Amino acid sequence: MTPRPGLMSLACIGLIVCGLTISGRGVGASAPAPQAAPTSSLGIGAIGRIEPRSRVLKLSHDQGPEGARIDQVLVQEGQTVEPGTALVIFSDRDRRQAELAMAQARVKTAQARLASYQSEKADADTDFKRYKSLVGSATVSRAAYDRALDRANKATADLEAARFEIETAIAETALAELKTKQSILTAPFTGTVLKIHAWQGERVGDQQIMEFADLGQLDVVAEVYENDLPRISPGQKAEVRLPGIDRIYQASVREKGFLVRKNDLNDTDPLADTDNRVVEVRLTIDQPGITDLMHQIYRQVQVQIKP
Repeated sequence: MTPRPGLMSLACIGLIVCGLTISGRGVGASAPAPQAAPTSSLGIGAIGRIEPRSRVLKLSHDQGPEGARIDQVLVQEGQTVEPGTALVIFSDRDRRQAELAMAQARVKTAQARLASYQSEKADADTDFKRYKSLVGSATVSRAAYDRALDRANKATADLEAARFEIETAIAETALAELKTKQSILTAPFTGTVLKIHAWQGERVGDQQIMEFADLGQLDVVAEVYENDLPRISPGQKAEVRLPGIDRIYQASVREKGFLVRKNDLNDTDPLADTDNRVVEVRLTIDQPGITDLMHQIYRQVQVQIKP
């Protein structure tokens, strides 16, 4: 079958065009290689909790396994106090103060006795030296010399006993001061009483009496996956979000933890991993986050650490 002229002409034209295209690519500059799509990092996401930088201290008594009974609670929840402020007075305070006064009196008595023995020893030594110089003469008998020697030796022994008595009384005073101090629970630093767990009349053992923290500086403790830790460094900026609240709070990475452990916080997503190995990363919250979040200690938050 003879091909039609029109079809042959179209085929020829197609071949010519293809040839020109191939020839042009071979002679001219090569076409630019396709560019890879730019990669964008969204940073590192983590679940965290709000926590005071000072941590939350669980204050209790320091009176040993026998415990203590509360006589007075001097503060209220939410009250901010200065270091050394009395928070709780225990029922044994009056007895401890009386014991301290007695110990201080014993120190003064021992000091007075020491002064008396020092005077006695000085007189005894003077007499003994005089009798010793005259013992060979007819004016001093051997018996008088022996009595002077015995007196001098006794004065020395009494003086040493008085010194030991003073040391003992001073040690007893220090112990009484410690017990008196233990009869009052005081604030370790400037902070706020977050929660009171025991009240007047209650006897407390090992359990905590109140929770205390400095709310002037707040942290977010983010649980970062162990594989993401190399991408974290102090000074990185971050955003903190509270579930259900549109506002975003600014923060910055302050320090990385040292321990890899199982996560404590779990995402509300039922498909999220619940058994991860994480490292705690502490971030400092900027103002106004401190003012807004001081009443939400331990609240779970979402953290996005920027690259």
